[in-house]
Amino acid sequence: MAEPTTPEIRTSAKAVILHDSHVLLMRANWDDQACFSSSEAANIPESLDYAVHPEVHEETGLTVTFDGMLWLRKCIGANHDHPVSEAKTHRIEAIFLCIPISDPPPTRRPRPG
Repeated sequence: MAEPTTPEIRTSAKAVILHDSHVLLMRANWDDQACFSSSEAANIPESLDYAVHPEVHEETGLTVTFDGMLWLRKCIGANHDHPVSEAKTHRIEAIFLCIPISDPPPTRRPRPG
């Protein structure tokens, strides 16, 4: 009989960025499918709310203000779509509402080849 796996508990902080009734999402590919998510900082040593600010700035160039926690989510990978490959996944995610207090940086366009 196989030894039971002990999941490593990871914490992450996510930002839902709201501006004028619009939500900022990032596009990514996961399992060959497009998905959209908010900004995320994972395995963070500092407090969860503090971790959101530098991560949002790094990913978007925006400076945001923290406007409270929206929800707290627990995800146990063995209970989801990929129970074998995600057997050791156990995440605690804090999702915060953030409001931009700066304008986004200009969009960088690639130079013509």
